[in-house]
Amino acid sequence: MKQKSKNIDCELIIAKSCGRLIGIEVNKILGVTNTTDIFQIPQLKPPLLGLGKYLNKVLAVVDTGIFCGLRRTEKHQITKWIISETKNGLSAFAVDEVIGIKLVNLKGKTSKKKIVSDNFELEGKYGDVLDVENVLPTIEKNFKKKEFTKIENDKI
Repeated sequence: MKQKSKNIDCELIIAKSCGRLIGIEVNKILGVTNTTDIFQIPQLKPPLLGLGKYLNKVLAVVDTGIFCGLRRTEKHQITKWIISETKNGLSAFAVDEVIGIKLVNLKGKTSKKKIVSDNFELEGKYGDVLDVENVLPTIEKNFKKKEFTKIENDKI
């Protein structure tokens, strides 16, 4: 990273989702893939689209545009997943297009959104740097064992 007055240059993977530039720190990316099948679970609420598969691992698929508070329209179609590892497991950020790894100028956080850790400028356009660590909810590992009565067992 180079220091330029108050602004800092850094490399991010840049994508576009719902018309907005999105940046993710390169060291948190495992790969980029075309969209694949999503197993939808009705209990999941947006921005989670469902569960997907990447290199034989199950991961949560996040609609990046909705995650950033944007509206998805017919002209904004998801074409790629950016696979990232977070503290709560693997996640795929569903985006409209991946622009590539670019050197951008960090501007400091101007967005009030919690999911944005910083804002950047690339070729005169502004975007959001996502805080990928806090995308997925923390999953409790303790499950309570349910005891079934004889009637419930007969029904099953």
